[in-house]
Amino acid sequence: MKETFQNLKNLMSQILSRAGFQVEVEDFSTNKELKLNLKTQEKLILKNTKELIPAFQELCRRLLDMQETSTDKGVEEKERTRVFFDIQGERQKREEKLRELAQAAARKVRREKKDLELPPMNSFERRIIHFEISLFPDLTSGSVGDGPERRVVIKLNPLEKPESTKGASATGNQAGQENGRVSLP
Repeated sequence: MKETFQNLKNLMSQILSRAGFQVEVEDFSTNKELKLNLKTQEKLILKNTKELIPAFQELCRRLLDMQETSTDKGVEEKERTRVFFDIQGERQKREEKLRELAQAAARKVRREKKDLELPPMNSFERRIIHFEISLFPDLTSGSVGDGPERRVVIKLNPLEKPESTKGASATGNQAGQENGRVSLP
């Protein structure tokens, strides 16, 4: 897998270089995740990170799928490699801001004892919020709305008993519930 990741890193470097951009592609990949960060001073790239990050990520995803398909013939089910692409660490900074937002929202819901609806977010951003809220045993989160208007709602967990966490899992949700959603046995 390391060789495949290295090939993708080199290919992304070549694509951007041939397009006339001076860039350095950093590789922070693990065994199961492709993580590339683009370092550049190119104004066109830096002005458009919000659009380019998902575009480059999708390009890497498709190239990786093609590589895995050509090398893993005969394999029925294979865990899909996760792909993360960043430019100048912008995605990393956004993740940290989202964690801070989730923690501030958790404090507000606890203090005011009222549900809190966050602004619309993409699925990547909502996933970070849901994960962060799952760390609070007395809170749950869910998503409402459709398409670009989909957003996270944070609530007090009605199943959590204030004096005891008896019967609660490590995330504080009762058995059969994960991240505010009921799971089927």
